[in-house]
Amino acid sequence: MIDIQITPKRPTINIGMSGSTKTINVDIGAGHSGTDYPIYDGPTTVTPELDEMQILQTKKKAVMDDIFVMPIPITETHNEHGGLTVVIG
Repeated sequence: MIDIQITPKRPTINIGMSGSTKTINVDIGAGHSGTDYPIYDGPTTVTPELDEMQILQTKKKAVMDDIFVMPIPITETHNEHGGLTVVIG
């Protein structure tokens, strides 16, 4: 008897041999929808722009690393009236 279970996390193959079962763990790499997508090789860290849309060209590509979206830069400065001036972006 051969029982094959393939899941995105941990595929295994169980082979029954005369009353005993052997388990083989198989690493099949990153799962995807079955199409061999090219690897995304663009930036993986981005800081939002105030006046410009940014598009990371990841459509139909395999992304191998996390994508980091950095916080919007904020600068605080004490002004001459005792208040605080905040510049966003």
